[in-house]
Amino acid sequence: MYYHLIFFIATFSYAAAYTGSGYAAPLGRFGPKSYSSVGVFGSPGWRVCYSAEQVNTAGTLLCCNVRGYSNAIERWYGIGCSNSGPVFGCVSWGNVVSVPAIQCSGTPSGTMYSWSH
Repeated sequence: MYYHLIFFIATFSYAAAYTGSGYAAPLGRFGPKSYSSVGVFGSPGWRVCYSAEQVNTAGTLLCCNVRGYSNAIERWYGIGCSNSGPVFGCVSWGNVVSVPAIQCSGTPSGTMYSWSH
């Protein structure tokens, strides 16, 4: 039992440090969804925080939606926009085991972005 608890804590801590990348489509359209390779084991009242930032300095307005859950039903939440610096937000997750995901748009041009949860 002791070894299982250590494994769970290590897995949970690693989930908080995931980073990935994605593409924000141009003209305000959302690009493809980018999924984490690390799952999150939620609990009642649990929240997941996301951060996304352009990898270039093109001045594109980056706007992002992220995956969360409300009463165990998947929901996509807008976490805001930024043309300089990160887009950051925390969303409800609850008692769900799933994989975080993000989807962003770029205005006026598309852009690559890095993200984490």
